[in-house]
Amino acid sequence: MKSINKFYVFLLFISILFWNPLSFFLVFGNTTSYDNRLIHISFWLIFASEIAVIFLLRADKLKRIKNYFLFISLTGILYAVLVIMDGALGLVVKSSQKDKAGKNLIFEANSVAFYKTKEFSFKAAINSLGLRGNEFQIDKGNKFRILCIGDSWTYGWGVDEENSWPSLLAVYLKEAGISKVEVINCGESGQYTGSYLTIASKVVPLLKPDLVLVGVLQADDLSQCYEMSSALAISNRKKDTPLSKRAGNTMKAFFHASFHNIIHTVSKDIHHEPIDITADWESSSAQQIDELDHLQALRFSTFDDTLQDYFRSGNLNPGLLHYYLDFPDRFYVFNNPHHKATIMAALSMRKDIDGINIICKKEKAGLVFVNLPEPVFTGHRITGIFGDLLNNHLYNENHVDSIYASVARQTGIPYIELTERFKVLQDKTSCFYRYDGHPTAKGYGEIANGIGEFLISRKLVAQ
Repeated sequence: MKSINKFYVFLLFISILFWNPLSFFLVFGNTTSYDNRLIHISFWLIFASEIAVIFLLRADKLKRIKNYFLFISLTGILYAVLVIMDGALGLVVKSSQKDKAGKNLIFEANSVAFYKTKEFSFKAAINSLGLRGNEFQIDKGNKFRILCIGDSWTYGWGVDEENSWPSLLAVYLKEAGISKVEVINCGESGQYTGSYLTIASKVVPLLKPDLVLVGVLQADDLSQCYEMSSALAISNRKKDTPLSKRAGNTMKAFFHASFHNIIHTVSKDIHHEPIDITADWESSSAQQIDELDHLQALRFSTFDDTLQDYFRSGNLNPGLLHYYLDFPDRFYVFNNPHHKATIMAALSMRKDIDGINIICKKEKAGLVFVNLPEPVFTGHRITGIFGDLLNNHLYNENHVDSIYASVARQTGIPYIELTERFKVLQDKTSCFYRYDGHPTAKGYGEIANGIGEFLISRKLVAQ
């Protein structure tokens, strides 16, 4: 065998040390890429091809094209070296994070983000534990500690932290004479009861609360319980997804898994620079709007002119656009307790709440189900896609509350309902942002006061 072939074979041996199924398991076994069938197949094909090329080179059968394999081998080796560097950087980063005692329970510890749209602007400061809010000691001492778990309604989307309902609840309880209370915000936008169970499994054993409040959004959380069911999620992922798009998403996921530490390090530092949420939302909305089919485009054209402009300019969450176009009647569906989707969703929600309750009982913490109000069920006016007929129906024929009450009753935990509190308010325009739909500071205040009154009246919070 010629010396040049021996050199090529040597490079292939070096490359094959990384590009083989065993290395794939060792390096990517804890990432989502390892569960990707396309990547699994690719590693086996690369491994088999390299073995075949080694034998062909040793037999001197690749005279004209062996330079191509030299290039491929060098590329593979370079990729492997970068992955090793990424792993080394990860060890340094983890060591640094350990020194700083940051836990990243939900968000990146010690980060700060600024969000601004035409309706609101607010600052989100994350403490060293990865939760929104001020620093606090893990050891609660003699304080009565309350954890608030939920989605963006609990996180306090649209307002500064001091105007979120967990913070305002602390103020309410202290003004009521409960001076040693501590309320901790464990909210995260875009989540549902399945996510709350995951969050509870991390924060409850660590923080040892006396009471956990799980904020469940009217209809929305029920809808997500159905949408996120495993069978439905798998079916939707497989449906109408072009092979080219699946391959592109696979490559993107693999690249991110390979260099996530490097990507994180070289990305802009959110500790000091604001997140330009409108730019991200504008780009995402533009892509969705460009890909609308004829019927979706017709639906979009019927939206309020300002609503259309807010989506196009990145002033509304593009996730809403998906619901407005593809699932506009979801609140109507999940307001029907006899609909098969609602029955499935309620069963899923009950399992999630049961799971949270088991965690709380193990840690000797109480648990309360808090039904957080949507504007459409309380008569508060926002500009969305619901017409007056559907708004009136949901207002007058609210069955979501009875479904939530049933879930709480079946899991054996106290239940707070705030619908009537918002219904009787005379001002129907200032508790929720007109287009975004989240509560304003006033709306969060009403939520906090309602929860506070309930906790005190039921003697669920100690002096």
